Amino acid sequence: MKIAQILVAEAVLADVQGTRDEVVSQLVSALAKVRGINAETALKAIAARERLGSALFPVGSFYVAVPHAFTETSKQLMMAVGTCREGIVWGSPEKKANVVLVLLGPPQTQSLYLRVLSRFATLCQTEGFVNAWLQCATARELIEATAQAEASLGDIHEAKGVPTFC
Repeated sequence: MKIAQILVAEAVLADVQGTRDEVVSQLVSALAKVRGINAETALKAIAARERLGSALFPVGSFYVAVPHAFTETSKQLMMAVGTCREGIVWGSPEKKANVVLVLLGPPQTQSLYLRVLSRFATLCQTEGFVNAWLQCATARELIEATAQAEASLGDIHEAKGVPTFC
């Protein structure tokens, strides 16, 4: 399994706008529409996780935010992506997230969840990956750019009997 195979166009928002909380809410709402999760429960889980420390990291001249949480509203691992060339203020005005990846999963997916986070970090370290995402005008372009970046990487292996991606 690869990230490009589990991204769905309805949960990829190119050139998303708003505050940090608004963008996370937009992404979770997109997941709620296509995956049937309870958006309010998911947002509470993300907010609780973010209080422990925000996952914002620099990638060259860009910043990538990964609000994520385990939640029982999610029966499988799922993700949504938002991009913003200008950046979304994320904690302090000088740190603006250009990419926001929301990752949700039930607690029993912890192993797969960590492998997905690792894969995403690997992709972000790939020369030009984040910039390529920011150049995408549509969800389909972003998914294709992800597939191209992952082409040389192996599959993300799933554990037997554990919920996987939607």
